[in-house]
Amino acid sequence: MIYGGNKVLSSTGHFWARSNQECDDCTLSFRLKVTKGSIHLVFRMNDQGRYFIRFDSKSSMLSKQYWPDTLQEDLDKKTVGHKLETWHQVEINVEGSEITFKVDNKSEWFYTDPDPLFSGDFSFETLDFSQAEIDDIKVQVTSPDVIRLFL
Repeated sequence: MIYGGNKVLSSTGHFWARSNQECDDCTLSFRLKVTKGSIHLVFRMNDQGRYFIRFDSKSSMLSKQYWPDTLQEDLDKKTVGHKLETWHQVEINVEGSEITFKVDNKSEWFYTDPDPLFSGDFSFETLDFSQAEIDDIKVQVTSPDVIRLFL
């Protein structure tokens, strides 16, 4: 989709946008605008499972899923208003077992996983009856010191 002369990733309904970019120990940052519903911000997705952050107008919530159906919800959560139809700057930092989540340069939560998933790629999953746009995706790999840019 083109937004103000700029190409953005846009999705309505239950859809996936999956990268082939590893995000093991990294900082993933992007701009996110949710128009309605929820989006899963997925990282360290591999053959074993995935982490995902459910992001909507009321909260952010970290969950971990082991394939196919073992779900650990509410590993960390913050009830906070994320204004709909507004661009938010989002940052997910993952190093070893530590996960930090920031929105608009404010820390929402920090979590240390006693049994972490250590590798995998990242993706975005809009849920049923949802609409979201993503722009300016940046992946900074902390080891080795390389910055990769997307979109």
